[in-house]
Amino acid sequence: MVKRGQLLGWCEAIDIANMALYRASDESASTTGQVILVDSGATIS
Repeated sequence: MVKRGQLLGWCEAIDIANMALYRASDESASTTGQVILVDSGATIS
């Protein structure tokens, strides 16, 4: 069994920054009304 928060390692500040950059980019223009979790899989473990 995988311990909570350790599925893909620990989430770091760069992970949050990368998501913020993605959301600010043109690449995410078609993504609307979503809650995007950046938690290294903690919510599924």
